[in-house]
Amino acid sequence: MKVMGLVGMLSICSVEDLWKRQIHLVVISAFGILGVLLHFYDGKQTALDMCGGMLVGIVLYLLSIFSHGKVGKGDAFLVTSMGVYLGFWDNMTVLWMASIMAAIFGVVVCIFFGKKKDPRDSQIEELTDQLKRSMAEFDNYRKRTDKEKSA
Repeated sequence: MKVMGLVGMLSICSVEDLWKRQIHLVVISAFGILGVLLHFYDGKQTALDMCGGMLVGIVLYLLSIFSHGKVGKGDAFLVTSMGVYLGFWDNMTVLWMASIMAAIFGVVVCIFFGKKKDPRDSQIEELTDQLKRSMAEFDNYRKRTDKEKSA
């Protein structure tokens, strides 16, 4: 039951994020409340473990504030809600694995879809170099004395 609730929340949030580029707090809150109710019904996880899991999301939220939004607040709320279901250590494991997978995905994208060198870039570099040389030659000519110029 706990796994179904967690997979349901993550699925809904993923689809919502892909379509609208945002996650509504109402969805995350509803699943968080459902997680608390499930734990009262099931009783396998202690309240301290739930609070520890939520602490991971709270720290992520503070990181979002201090980084001026580099980490999304929706991500922090999602991790907080996941902490209700998973507890501290499982939530930390999921966050760590997600970071590793994002790093691997970023490396793959950089390798296969990285910025291709535009042929015009080499032409621009060549013209810039030519301009710098001409300006340096003119500056050297201007600095010569009249005696050197006439020779």
